[in-house]
Amino acid sequence: MNESNSKKNKKIFIVMLVLGIIFLIVGLYNLISYESYYKKGDKIEARIVNVLTYPDSNDDLFEKELEHYKALLQEYKAKGIIKENTNVAIIIMFDYNNQSYEKELGYFSNDLHIGQLVTIYIKDSNPNDFMYGGKNKFSIYASLIIGGTLSLIALISI
Repeated sequence: MNESNSKKNKKIFIVMLVLGIIFLIVGLYNLISYESYYKKGDKIEARIVNVLTYPDSNDDLFEKELEHYKALLQEYKAKGIIKENTNVAIIIMFDYNNQSYEKELGYFSNDLHIGQLVTIYIKDSNPNDFMYGGKNKFSIYASLIIGGTLSLIALISI
């Protein structure tokens, strides 16, 4: 019985190690990708032109706001500004190489509002490939910490 418990524990620690390595790889990949936008990307100021959110159902003008929301949603999807499965979005406008672009920021926060300037980084001179400068890096660091912790515990225990 003791030998079977030992084998079972070893399998658990191997699974922990594999998961830890996966978390580390994902975290490192995202960190390297994130840094490449900042180091190699063109820094651009963009203006928030719309914050697309589902209207408050308790509002007296809910029906009218809902109609407006649905129309904007369809318009942005038809123009390719937002993806088909998107229901909330922050829409930005920026100029790059003497051309104006309207795009989805790819990040959502209640702290961002219409008219606000935000910094984006355009990678490889491609205005369709950009990253918001204020993006939260919590998930990257959490992935690295979880991966490192799982891997270390598994390695010590094996």
